[in-house]
Amino acid sequence: MSSTSAESYRKKRRFTVKTPSGDEFVIRKVPFGVMWKVLDKLGIEIPQGFTPEQAREFAEEKMEEIQGSSAKIIEIVDLVVPAVCITPKVTLQETENPDELSMLDIDPPDLMEIFGKAMEVSGASKEAVEDRESFRKESAGATDREDSSSSVQKTK
Repeated sequence: MSSTSAESYRKKRRFTVKTPSGDEFVIRKVPFGVMWKVLDKLGIEIPQGFTPEQAREFAEEKMEEIQGSSAKIIEIVDLVVPAVCITPKVTLQETENPDELSMLDIDPPDLMEIFGKAMEVSGASKEAVEDRESFRKESAGATDREDSSSSVQKTK
C-alpha cells in the first residue's frame, strides 16, 4: 500500500474563489488552530463531550447569534483570510513583495467573499450546517433536498 504524498493531500484541500472584483484566490480550509482562535474571539466555549459534528453545529449557532459585531468580525477576518490564502499569499502587514498582498490591498467585498468561502469549505457556514442536516434527513428516508450552488471550485 502506498502512502499519500503531501502534494496530493494538499491538492484535494485547495479551492479557487472568484471574488466580486473578478480576481481569483486559491484558498485552503480554515486550519484547526485558527478555527479555535475564532471561537475564542467570539467567546464560544464548546461543551465537553461534543462530537466534532455537534461542536461545528454548536459553534455555527453561536456565530449567528453574535453577527453584527463589526469589531469582532474584523478581528476574525484578519485571523482567517491570511491563514487560508495560498495564492496570492496575504499578510497583515503592508508588503512590496510582488507575490504577496496586504489585507489593506484587498477590497472589502473581496475580503468578505474569501472569508465566507473559507468558512463554507471548512464546514462552518450556515449553509454547510443546513446541508448536513438535510443529508441526515435524506439518509433517514426524507426527500426533496434543496441543492445550493456555490462559486467555489476545487483547484486541480
